[in-house]
Amino acid sequence: MTERTESAQVEQVESEVETTPEPQSPSESRLLDQFKRRCQDAASASLDMGRIGIEYIRVRMALSDSISRDSCTANLRNAWQEQAAEVISTDRVNKLLRQYATYHVLSESTGAGRASGRKGKYPAIRVIEAFTPLVERDVKSRAEVWLLTPGTAEAAKVLWSQALEVAMTGADAANAVSKLLAEHKATEALRLAKLAAENPADQTLAAEARRAQAESDKANAKLAPQEGTSKPKSRLPRGNGIDDIPAFIYDRIASSEEPDDLLESILEGLKGHPALSKRGHRAIDSALVILGRADKAPQASENGQAVAA
Repeated sequence: MTERTESAQVEQVESEVETTPEPQSPSESRLLDQFKRRCQDAASASLDMGRIGIEYIRVRMALSDSISRDSCTANLRNAWQEQAAEVISTDRVNKLLRQYATYHVLSESTGAGRASGRKGKYPAIRVIEAFTPLVERDVKSRAEVWLLTPGTAEAAKVLWSQALEVAMTGADAANAVSKLLAEHKATEALRLAKLAAENPADQTLAAEARRAQAESDKANAKLAPQEGTSKPKSRLPRGNGIDDIPAFIYDRIASSEEPDDLLESILEGLKGHPALSKRGHRAIDSALVILGRADKAPQASENGQAVAA
């Protein structure tokens, strides 16, 4: 081989090396798309875990009447904990089961189980989670039966189909469900209020009406704030500052000719307020019942016999 030939071969090799393209790194958008797909895969796996968990509970509970649901969820929690970096609680297991049950009940009752624009994928977990208040477990059944909540079942199916058709986001789905629940509870509160008005002597019905109104107020308070709206305000008279309120109420009651009537009116103004706890509502209901009894206390006649007031 001549020197000229060897030189030509070297030049050819160098030319080939120079023209070989270097491997390009994936673009950030492509990597983000890959990450999103893995998130979808993880969400699908989460739903599948819920499905298997519910089937496990059904099978195990059928073995013996002595086996409790709590023991089943404890076994699921322990199995999950072995593979998880964070602490897995029983509430987390029940949340997982409820999410799949919600998806299953709604998809089976509507025939809609895949979200539009997601290439046959499940709806986002946040969307499914938003619908969980509309589903409940039959606590009397040992077969892990989940059902649509009575009263909102038909509306829930319509909203679910709509959510999948337009591919609602989790936030939009949560707001839509909150609105549905608020409307339902407002209707129920109005129904009970009418019944209580028609039966003024029924204190149990009156208490139910007040509880329904309180639940309605709380549901309305959870709605996304809209322009021009404000949070519900207390009807309790206020002084110059929060510390002035007790003194203000004391002065008003102490100077009133009918202090019990004034106290009752204040409690009536507070009942059903969404800012109060359940204990606070129970205390107000009890106080109103006691104050109401005073109006019905028997009065003594001139001959010493009691007569109806």
